Formats: sequence, structure tokens, C-alpha cells
Amino acid sequence: MVRGVVAAHGAPRVLRSLNDADARGLLKVMSAEPELLNVRALRTVVDIDGTDYVIVDGVDLDVHAGQSVALVGESGSGKSVTALSIARLNARNIRTISGQAMLEGEDLLSLSEREMRARRGRDISMVFQEPMTSLNPVLTVFTQLAEIIRRRPVARSEVRARAIALLESVGISTPEARVDMYPHQLSGGMRQRVMLAIAIAAHPRIVIADEPTTALDVTTQAQILDLLRHHVRNMRAGMLLITHDMGVVARYADSVNVMYSGCIVERAPVRELFARPAHPYTRGLLKSIARLDRPRVSRLPAIEGLPPQLTSRPAGCPFQPRCAYRVARCAQMPPLAAVGASHEAACCRAAEVLESVTPDAGMAVMETTDEAAAR
Repeated sequence: MVRGVVAAHGAPRVLRSLNDADARGLLKVMSAEPELLNVRALRTVVDIDGTDYVIVDGVDLDVHAGQSVALVGESGSGKSVTALSIARLNARNIRTISGQAMLEGEDLLSLSEREMRARRGRDISMVFQEPMTSLNPVLTVFTQLAEIIRRRPVARSEVRARAIALLESVGISTPEARVDMYPHQLSGGMRQRVMLAIAIAAHPRIVIADEPTTALDVTTQAQILDLLRHHVRNMRAGMLLITHDMGVVARYADSVNVMYSGCIVERAPVRELFARPAHPYTRGLLKSIARLDRPRVSRLPAIEGLPPQLTSRPAGCPFQPRCAYRVARCAQMPPLAAVGASHEAACCRAAEVLESVTPDAGMAVMETTDEAAAR
């Protein structure tokens, strides 16, 4: 039984339980949108003192038009490196050694650097964590916006008007004045709005949002994410949302990929994942969410231990040293296997995990975000 599916923007929200046949029908409608980004078997390594260590290990991702896909996991799980590998922006000691990143049928990983540079901003863009280190401090907002606006054919006389219109569209007051300011003259929230305007300036097909609201207060965070989702859907683009905040995932994602130690360990539509987590790691993440709808009776359950270091990853399932379900079979890495409609998990005991699931914590988060969205 699938508890629900997030409907498309503007359509009625599905809140009641659905049987498997209904869920498959709704998932088919969601997946009918054109497929924009297909990542297959992505493998990225880092060179440390002459030795290569795997950071991203065989990652597969799909993003459709109008869809927000979340990549969630603890710090150090490989989320940002996955995004930077797709956009080919990794540091010099980090390199992608195999896999494909197909953007509307073209493999980004096979392009020359010159060809890739022409596609950044125009076809694929990123919103980074910290705008103060992402924006150029010696260039005005207009100069930085204009560089991206010109990635599409536009008359020189129209560039300034478009830059002002973009700033207005992301909620910046008095854009005519702000457009000539430098980044240090703006607040943190305004700088992130400028980053958002730059990301959407050339109407890219894919927007990668890497923890785009980390340094912002909760109110500004919600405004930025609402704007980002609105613009992405209006452009019929796709968004890859990278976060460790399950509340953000519940409100803004259509589907979720859970990442641990460089691997995707579970993927599902957002409501399915919150109602029926099939991997012990996903279950641990959901159980650690604070509940505001009931009295506090004890400490929140925590996932024991720490993620493995790059230089000492365990053989087999990387989560096994911290897993309460570990058995001898965990010494071999299990593949992602179907556990429901469009629901996969990389766990040899996924069926047992599902049998023990009580969906209260995950669905409470979903219901809270539904209420917030309705307001």
C-alpha cells in the first residue's frame, strides 16, 4: 500500500492512501514528462597522496521536465561531488573515471571543456551553498547577470531590462538600484536571490541546487525554495535538489534518492519513501526527525557511529557497521532492487525492514509540509 504521491504543480494534492494499482497509474503520469537528465554508473575518485579513493560509486539518476529530484544524505555522503561531476566543476584532484551524464541525449562527460563551458548557464546551471563565495566580489550584479543572459540570443539594448526583470522576479525590491550594486552591499538573502536569478537567466534545462539555503534563516529559506521551484516548473526544466534536511525534501521534492558513502541506497517517490522506508539508513534518518505534534518523552533516536572515511570504506554494504539489521550477507554489496512501485532499495533485508516500519514519523513530516503549503 502506497500512502500517497505528490501531484503536479497546480493539481489537487493526493493525501489519502492509494492501492498499488492507483499508485502505478499516478507514477506513470508523473514519468510521462520528457526525460531531461539521465546519469548512469557515475564513478568519481579523489587523488590523495597518489592513491585514488572512490567518492561517487556507480550513481544512477533521472530527472524529468517539471520535476524536482532530491539527493539526500549526511555530510560527506558524496552528494555535492555527484552534482559537481555532472556539471564538470570538480577540483583538479577529483576526476570522473566512468559513467554517463546524458542531458537531452548528449553526454556531458564526453564534451570538450570548451563545449561544456558553452552549456553551463545555458543548458545546465547551479545554485551553490554560499553566495558570497560564488558571486564575484569585484563585479556588479548586472555584469554577472549579463554574462548569463547573453548565453541566449538577445539584443544588447535589452540586456539591462532583462537583468532588472530577473531581479524583480526573484523578489528583490528596487531592482533598478540593486542591479548596479556589488555582492558585499547586499544581505545574505538578497545574494542568494541574485544567485537564483543567475541560475535561471538563460532558461536552462536542468538546475542543480546544492544546499541553496544553508546560511539563511527559516523564513528566507522557504521563500528561496518556493521561488526556485516556481521558476523551474514554469520553465518546464528539471531540478536536482541536494540537501540533508528531510523537511525540505518532504515539501519540495517529487522523488528522492538517498545517498550513503557514495552510493544510492534507496530511491522512491517522496510520499512512498516517507511512508515505507525500505533501507535501514533511510529509516534512521526519518526516526531522527523531531516531532512537534506530540509531547517530548525521550531523546531522539540517533544512528550510531559515523559514516566511513574515504580511506577505510568497509567491504560490501557501506552502512553495515552502523546497521541494526546487519547479517553475514552484508559483506557483499546488494544491488538496488524493486520493493514497490518505482521504489528500490539496496538492502538484502529490505522486506523485513518494510514489515517493521511504522510510518508515523515520515508521514507526520509530509502532513506538516502539506499544511504549510496550503497556507
